[in-house]
Amino acid sequence: KYETQSDLKSYQWTNRNNLLFSYDKTTGGKTGYTPLAGRILVSSASENDMNICIVTLDKNSYLYDYHEETYKDIFKNYKKYNILDKNNFYLENIDDPIYLKNSFSMTLTSHEYKNIEIKTKINKKIKNNIYGKVFVYFKDEIIYEDNKKEKIQKDSACRYVNVCKTACGYD
Repeated sequence: KYETQSDLKSYQWTNRNNLLFSYDKTTGGKTGYTPLAGRILVSSASENDMNICIVTLDKNSYLYDYHEETYKDIFKNYKKYNILDKNNFYLENIDDPIYLKNSFSMTLTSHEYKNIEIKTKINKKIKNNIYGKVFVYFKDEIIYEDNKKEKIQKDSACRYVNVCKTACGYD
């Protein structure tokens, strides 16, 4: 129960979001109801640098249990992987680090992480201080790209260089 008072009136309310009190990893939430959507619960939880949000509409009277069990399942089976570290990025056969604009991380299962591949494309000519790009692939689909800002040696045989998988932790 919460209470506050203004110069004109006193207010009382009770928080009915049981998840805030029953699950210690919960960081926030909002309950609601509309005739069209039914009961609504939006909640968030955090663990090990993973921030997850769940939204349910008209599930049933066990909304809180459903959210808690789903969070537990996510935190048990998923991990936040640092795919690209802008402060520590190297290419095979090049000793100097490559400077990226941004780091990139994803929440994945260990099985999904094995499908991550990083490739780079080095420009033949420097354009706007951009020396190339780095691409993150998941199952042959580009899911992220970033410009490389530091000049790197060009591979004389080809313009595409696979990044050492050891650096990604799954060699």
